[in-house]
Amino acid sequence: MSKKEKITDEELKTLQQANAELTNLKLAYGDLELNKLALNEKTKSLKTLFASIEKDLVANYGKDAIINAQTGQIKRKQDA
Repeated sequence: MSKKEKITDEELKTLQQANAELTNLKLAYGDLELNKLALNEKTKSLKTLFASIEKDLVANYGKDAIINAQTGQIKRKQDA
């Protein structure tokens, strides 16, 4: 039987640290992708909400209405 060789304790520590960092990065990328998917869904939902709000506002104030989202002030396109 041959004698089993082993890396030094310092080499083992360095290897383990690099492996742990790589694992943490992989987990971070996974979290990032999940957050991205959640943000995409939220964006999609908000776009649908804005479309509904816009439809209601057009029905109430007409297509020529320009509404300031900060103040609620309405201007007409011909006035702008």
